[in-house]
Amino acid sequence: MRHHRLRPTLAVGIAFTLIATACSDDPDSTPPPPPVVTDQTDDTAVDRGAAALSDPVQLPALAGATATGPAVPVYTGAEVTPQSWVSSSLTPTLVVPGASGAWTFTLDDLSDGESGFGPLVYAEAGPEARVPLEAGLQQGRVYTWRAESPGSDPVGGSFTVDTQLSDAQQFDNAGAISVALSSGEAGFAWSSHTMAALGGSIGFALRFGGSNVPEVGVPVGWNLEAASSSPYVRLDISPDETVALVATNGITTNYEPAADGAYVPVQLSSDSLDTTGAAPVLTRNGDGTFAVTTKGGTTRFAIEEGTSSAYIVGTAATDKPSIGQSWSGGRLRSLSDPVSGREVTFRYGGETC
Repeated sequence: MRHHRLRPTLAVGIAFTLIATACSDDPDSTPPPPPVVTDQTDDTAVDRGAAALSDPVQLPALAGATATGPAVPVYTGAEVTPQSWVSSSLTPTLVVPGASGAWTFTLDDLSDGESGFGPLVYAEAGPEARVPLEAGLQQGRVYTWRAESPGSDPVGGSFTVDTQLSDAQQFDNAGAISVALSSGEAGFAWSSHTMAALGGSIGFALRFGGSNVPEVGVPVGWNLEAASSSPYVRLDISPDETVALVATNGITTNYEPAADGAYVPVQLSSDSLDTTGAAPVLTRNGDGTFAVTTKGGTTRFAIEEGTSSAYIVGTAATDKPSIGQSWSGGRLRSLSDPVSGREVTFRYGGETC
């Protein structure tokens, strides 16, 4: 007879209130007052203040301040040609290589006019067109362009915007501060200790970058990065039904709906360079959830009620147990090890703790 030993669940509560008012569910709520020590000779008051300072939930919100200058340097050196598939700038230059004469450039997104973005038309005296910052290109989105000139064949393609290029840029680091050498963007990161598990080390990190996409429950510019058995974070569903698959490294893969719940990766670059074969397989299940399948396993996502994003509800790796993630309200609530039963829970400033 085999005896099983029951292992109690170990819940590790983690509370962080970087800016309590930015994370609060109640817009009318006010942070608790800071501890005040009125008499340095009063040992009771000193002990009481020290105890409050040791509890992050009791920390007051940081005072607001007025800053000047751009949070992210405006990089203007990116060029997009018919063979390009990514722009590292929000204001790239569209280029027809080796051409001359006047060209007219048309730029649009994938929404067929539903988003209100375009089409934008730039009539130029030469074979280049600089996309102005006011055009409103967005991180992670896909755009198509076409260039036409009398007497010449039209050219163009499509590209995604990735201003961070975290997998390609070189960085200079000084402690927790890093500077991207191509874009010039500064960043800051802090990492927690980790908990060992068969599915991998369980921990989390907070990372600041001026171009980071806002996340629910985290101050603007900050991203919460947590241990996961999936290389993906979430799905963002646009009103035109295109879907953006966001990876843990920030790279976004975009899809268009096809028949029977299938999705087709958006073709990047020109027709002569097919990048869709490297994309994960995305399908929508009968229960409304999504499945993303790679050689390493499958990740299931469910749309969060009241939002246009879908978060992880299950992972199935091919070679080891999967780290569990629990989401609600667009916020990560827990990480769990299915083998030991241990769990890391997250509490956010402004919530009932």
